Amino acid sequence: MITKFLPIMINVSAQFPELFLPAVDESFKGTQFMGRDMSMPKGLLKQLEVEGGRKSGNKMIMMSILAVLNRLSCVRSCRKYLRKEILPPLGKVTKRPEEETHLIKSKVVKLMTHIDNSISVLTSELLFNLCKHNVNRMIKYTGYGNSAGLFNRHGLLGMGGGGRRTEEDMSPDEDSDTEEYRTSVNDVDLVTAGPARENTALKNMTEAEKEVEANKLINLIDDMHRKGVIKPGSVGEDGRVKEMDIAEQIARVQIPEERGSSAEEEEEEDLKLDTNHFFPRKKPT
Repeated sequence: MITKFLPIMINVSAQFPELFLPAVDESFKGTQFMGRDMSMPKGLLKQLEVEGGRKSGNKMIMMSILAVLNRLSCVRSCRKYLRKEILPPLGKVTKRPEEETHLIKSKVVKLMTHIDNSISVLTSELLFNLCKHNVNRMIKYTGYGNSAGLFNRHGLLGMGGGGRRTEEDMSPDEDSDTEEYRTSVNDVDLVTAGPARENTALKNMTEAEKEVEANKLINLIDDMHRKGVIKPGSVGEDGRVKEMDIAEQIARVQIPEERGSSAEEEEEEDLKLDTNHFFPRKKPT
């Protein structure tokens, strides 16, 4: 029933999101949070869970729901309510967020990599709002792999730290972790936000065998590059991925013999490369 009013809700919520979150008193018997009626966001979440759980969910409905939720999340009480429902405090991490099928978080995180770009972008922006634009918190709940596209759009790749967070935006209890999570945090893979798994593929290999496999990988990447399947990239000063000019990188290599350097200089300066193009320096937060 709620889906019939989504077009109107999108327009109204853009200017007056509080209209969908009326103030209520303690005698109110519906869903309330911080003195406001949360029936609307609760209904939208339920419908999003239904559509997201289908193999071919209605894209227009999902986009509309996500658009409204993004706007409602600008209201502090609603943002806190949505975060409680979608991103509850973490305990011991035993699965990736997408695999926790009993939680609505699973379905929402899956939408971050939806084939429809609009759904993917809207979902990522919603979760980023719930994390108050804190990069580390976003990685903690969804994994770097799921969030990389979002960070690229916002110019936050390679940044680390707290993203756009300011101290006045952060309430004291908002980033608290459970004791269970704190004791297992070192066993969490930040790329997947799931449990870290030991890489056993190289465990029984000799150094010579590892070198052979490394050369295979280099040749495969080079072949894909030559065929135009992939393009090398690096993180620019703006925190976004940019195509890397291989010729320019090669030109940066300084060969001591051509400059007539001494043997001592050759040892110090041999094949210097601007590594900042491959490993960006961490920006100050």
